[in-house]
Order: sequence, then structure tokens, then C-alpha cells
Amino acid sequence: MKPLLKKPTFSKSLLAGFMVGLATSVVVLVFEGIYRQDTSFKDGYFISPAYIFVFIPIVSALAGCLYYACRNYLKKGTAVFVILCVVVVTALVIATISGTSKNTGLLF
Repeated sequence: MKPLLKKPTFSKSLLAGFMVGLATSVVVLVFEGIYRQDTSFKDGYFISPAYIFVFIPIVSALAGCLYYACRNYLKKGTAVFVILCVVVVTALVIATISGTSKNTGLLF
């Protein structure tokens, strides 16, 4: 039986991660613009458009590289990648919640 999906090449994984990062940056920028307009929140100490368009595509491209490495070098690479992403997101949510519970007025 033929596998349904071929193993991705490095360039496809990197490009897919970068393109997802750009698309995510646009969505985040639109959301941030709407949020700032509705809440009259003008000063973004940590989140700025430059940060969004630089950091998110880089992190997404690195995630694409990590997916490539997991998929090509581990037997159940896709499952390992998904589990790793769930663990990282859970850790970041817990860190954010614990950081804002001490000072509810600031995110950082």
C-alpha cells in the first residue's frame, strides 16, 4: 500500500512555515487594530506591528524546520511534532496566566 503523504522536503517545510507565519501576522495585525480601536489602547509596550511581522514568520519558519526534522528522522514524527506543539502552547498559556495573575493590569 502506498503512503498517502510523501515526506516533505526541507524547502517545502521552510516555505510553508514562513507563509503560515505571514498569514498569521496579517490576522494578528487586523485583530490588534480592532482591539486597540475598541478599547482605546494606544501604547503597545510589547506588541507592535514590527514585532508581529518579524517574530511570527521566523517562529513559524522554525516550526516548519522542526516539522521536517521530526517527520524525516523519527518513526512517528508527525505525532511527536503535534505533542511537542501542544506541550509548548500549554506551557506558554500557564506562564501567561501566572504572569498576569500577579498584576492584572499588565500582560508583561
